[in-house]
Amino acid sequence: MTRHSRINSPLPIDQASGAVTLDYASVRLGRRLRAFYKALRNRMAARPLEEMTDSQLADIGLTRSDLRASFGNEGRFDPTIELAWRARSNMRRMQID
Repeated sequence: MTRHSRINSPLPIDQASGAVTLDYASVRLGRRLRAFYKALRNRMAARPLEEMTDSQLADIGLTRSDLRASFGNEGRFDPTIELAWRARSNMRRMQID
């Protein structure tokens, strides 16, 4: 007896051919497209931060170097995740000092 039965299969697999079904592949593609669209939308929404003055950025807990690091990060297309982390980190640091 195999570890996974047809009912409990980790992937929807066609038992005759052993291939992953088209439904599963299309769902994964749809999720990736939605994630890409969300990242693109977030990146465009974060662009106006570059036009803010240094004092305005400081009010929200960011610095000009935070923006450069977040937008310049080649491995991450959506800079808002890193910007939020940096803002929280900077605010905590300011509360301690």
